[in-house]
Amino acid sequence: MDALPVEKRQELWDAYRQRPWQHVTTLGVLFSLVFTAGGLVYTARTWDTGQKTLEATLQGQITDRYTKAIEQLDSKATDVRIGAIYALQRIAVDSPRDRTTIRNVLAAFVRNHDLCASNLGNAKPSHPKHSTTYESQLTFSPRSMPQSRSQRPGTLQTSPRRASQTGT
Repeated sequence: MDALPVEKRQELWDAYRQRPWQHVTTLGVLFSLVFTAGGLVYTARTWDTGQKTLEATLQGQITDRYTKAIEQLDSKATDVRIGAIYALQRIAVDSPRDRTTIRNVLAAFVRNHDLCASNLGNAKPSHPKHSTTYESQLTFSPRSMPQSRSQRPGTLQTSPRRASQTGT
């Protein structure tokens, strides 16, 4: 070692003294990486749990809106029934999986509630050949409710041409 120049000896001595600190620094960096990875895993799990909670809350709100609209559909007041129909239409736009159920409920409501005859009291039907009013025979066309959120919800449309008048 004495044969080495002073600069080379100083360089070797500095490397010898820094070696333990290099190990500590390396361990610190590895620990930081593991800690960061753990934080990312925790964040991903928290995000997933939050998304599931959000979906459950959304479905609960849709169920509450649906239940209230069905209750309002049975109201004696015409404006409340119309509001219930619009509420059901909005639910159909917000919840694609409930569209078929809502269409069936509205179609059954129209078929089972002869609203014009009930407003006329005991008056006879306007057309002697038919025992029920035309409104109770309407069916909702597939275009009556928007298929996606991008379509603007408007009024419910019925298709008199597609109305079934068999059995009357």
